[in-house]
Amino acid sequence: MRETTDRIARRRALGDRLREYYDDVASEPVPDEFRELLDKLAKSRRSGGREDGR
Repeated sequence: MRETTDRIARRRALGDRLREYYDDVASEPVPDEFRELLDKLAKSRRSGGREDGR
């Protein structure tokens, strides 16, 4: 029984830390270079995948 309780406590602690880490990363701004790449991809998809927009 003790092992199960310890295992549950470890999993809960790990989950809490992972959520904290995720929240920190998710709240960071998107770097300009990445935003530019996303904009370029969106523009390419709207134009049918051609970079020249035709």
